[in-house]
Amino acid sequence: MFLFYYIFAKLIKIKSMAEKIIEAIVLRIEDYYENDNDSLVTFLTKNGLIKVYSKGINKPISKNRNNLIIGSLVEIEYFEARIKNKISKLKKARIKIMPNFNDISILKLIKKSVIFLSNFYEKCENVFNAYKTILEKQNDIQSSYLFTYLLAQSLDYFGIKPITEYCYNCKTPGNLCDFEFYKGGFICGDCSNKKRWTKELKSFYYLFKDLNTFVNVVTPEINKLIYNELIIYLKDNGIYLNY
Repeated sequence: MFLFYYIFAKLIKIKSMAEKIIEAIVLRIEDYYENDNDSLVTFLTKNGLIKVYSKGINKPISKNRNNLIIGSLVEIEYFEARIKNKISKLKKARIKIMPNFNDISILKLIKKSVIFLSNFYEKCENVFNAYKTILEKQNDIQSSYLFTYLLAQSLDYFGIKPITEYCYNCKTPGNLCDFEFYKGGFICGDCSNKKRWTKELKSFYYLFKDLNTFVNVVTPEINKLIYNELIIYLKDNGIYLNY
């Protein structure tokens, strides 16, 4: 009888967890209160934040610990908890892309990004892919441009992505001469007396369309201007950056 209940309990435990393999970004590692050798690891996935119990990763011989570098893109195998209030369990982690720790500007970029990414609790594929692109391009593109790009890609998640195809007011696709986040995006000459420099308009447009073209068009001064306007726009919509 004891054996029956033991096997039954094991089956219930197995059924309550499903093994998954996904890409994830390592955001935080916290000591587990019940065992000094274990930790809770917070990841960002395309579907938002997850917290995974990682057994034994604080041991010197742990292979997983060496693959859980803050800010890295990893592939994780884990058992996803199906029952509410149960925690998922890590099986294996493998590094795919690491931050360049030899570059101070990249380190600052990763530090700010990791804190910012801790705000995405639900599906956030655009943000996840933007950070993945940052890691892929970290050695080729200025860090300040990359962080502006990450902030811009978050606007859709918050429901405040601007219109970039036509005038927000009259819907005309031509004669676009201004851009204002707080008004909704591009504005045509018939709806605004204000005119921005063409290079600024192109920078706003390609920021949401193609990172490589944005980098080729933008200047440090324009990037700073866009970044500052983005920060104000996010704050005006109740999104306070905590980095």
